[in-house]
Amino acid sequence: MNSGGEEPTIKPNVFNITQLLNSNGEKPGIACIFLSKFDMKKGNIIIWSKSINGAAIDLSNIEFKSLPAGIHEQTDDVVNFVVPKELDVCQTAKTTTYDYGIAYFKQNSFDIIENDNRIDRSKVQMFSLGVIIDVQNASSDSKKHFYKEIYHAYAANRYSSYLESLLGQWIRQRDLDKFDIFEKFFDENNQGHMAENSVEVFEHSPKERRHLVEYLPYWTRKLGPLIFPLWKASLLQSRILILVPQGESFELCNSLAYCVFLISMLPKNLIGNHVSDEYIKPIFTVSTSDIPFLESFKKGNGYVATTSEEILLYKPEIYDIVVKLTSSSTIEESPEKEVEILTASGEQNKATPLDLEVYEKLILGELQEDASTNATCRHHEVT
Repeated sequence: MNSGGEEPTIKPNVFNITQLLNSNGEKPGIACIFLSKFDMKKGNIIIWSKSINGAAIDLSNIEFKSLPAGIHEQTDDVVNFVVPKELDVCQTAKTTTYDYGIAYFKQNSFDIIENDNRIDRSKVQMFSLGVIIDVQNASSDSKKHFYKEIYHAYAANRYSSYLESLLGQWIRQRDLDKFDIFEKFFDENNQGHMAENSVEVFEHSPKERRHLVEYLPYWTRKLGPLIFPLWKASLLQSRILILVPQGESFELCNSLAYCVFLISMLPKNLIGNHVSDEYIKPIFTVSTSDIPFLESFKKGNGYVATTSEEILLYKPEIYDIVVKLTSSSTIEESPEKEVEILTASGEQNKATPLDLEVYEKLILGELQEDASTNATCRHHEVT
């Protein structure tokens, strides 16, 4: 494990995905832990939190980041997000730093319906337990900053299985005004107390959830040749919004944001020297409360984010392209409904015949699948 101020173990000249996946559960220290709840009368609220001394963690709107609109359609889910440092009038997204956060959501309304055939609103419980990783000492060097960023974005996910176990234990104890289990976990895993052999709260470490990067083959199949226009957009520092479809997992959609971030690191000289050496920023789940933050990203200073709030699409000044996904259930019911990539002005961004050709060779040669069932329906010429 890394202690407080050590540099990430992932170095630019030796970076590879395998090294990330085999990092032996390495986790950065936690700067803040919090518990949010959907209250039937008050809406989204924070009911408990704890931060390390001196940590300037802004929890404003954290209840909306950890309980985004539409998440109530899931029994449980994982939400990735960022917490921007306070912006001053002179800052832009290029100079602004932000902390990475992850939250585990769980609710019981579907269990109530199954047992009682109706919802007793007084019994409904919707909670989200989250942690925030304080990204300190960010380097001004773009490449060093990128690899530090990829480390923190990846390592925050190491906590998802722990949050799942913690929240489950807390709910089972039935005393929902007692937060000792969270306190203990925070005290043993915060940035000021992280040790190489820190004692875990659990008798056995929970099984690690599937990591975001492991969804890349899934998205390669789902997007078909549209993965190439999306890749080009990331290289060109486009501001990319991914629209989370109704009933779809935020964890799944945020995995696409993470994969777009990863493929944006591919050598820029593949498409010419006119592309800057900056990298697209993964900021994951956003909502209307993040509009001021999104406005700080000017054209040519790209980000990739997910949102379930379609109202954001009516503010074309905050994004360049939107990826409209179809949920897994929609595809099963209506196979003709495809993924769409639209510009902020509403024009469709389509794949080319060359994109299709390369995609088929990739699928047949690397993933060893039948490309005809995945790609042909997405064969479009550029408009």
